[in-house]
Amino acid sequence: MIVKRIRVLVNDVFKQTVYTAEWAQSDQDLMTKFGEPLVEVGGTFDNGSGLIFTLDPKQVKIMTGFAAGVLQTFNGATDPQAEAKCLYWGTQVEARIATEVANLRANDDNFSGETTTTY
Repeated sequence: MIVKRIRVLVNDVFKQTVYTAEWAQSDQDLMTKFGEPLVEVGGTFDNGSGLIFTLDPKQVKIMTGFAAGVLQTFNGATDPQAEAKCLYWGTQVEARIATEVANLRANDDNFSGETTTTY
């Protein structure tokens, strides 16, 4: 699986789109068994150095939701921290994706299998 982040600046608006792609069949199989994880792309963001901002909560499916890209914009004309917020948002969403992938891969399927009894 790859995470791609594309950033553009248009008319003082900082835009970043996050995509996921190239999912391994083993990850897809896990999602079939355990469900597709959701990634929170909103909420409160705090870098620990004074950059704090809140976006409306929004959960996106990790594979199907990010396939077309998740876009977030920050207006530099009205917010002097727009660029920093845009960059931090992207790194945090990517970290949240990584956490959900790790959680997905940690699942164990203790149910599937076959039992044969001979009498």
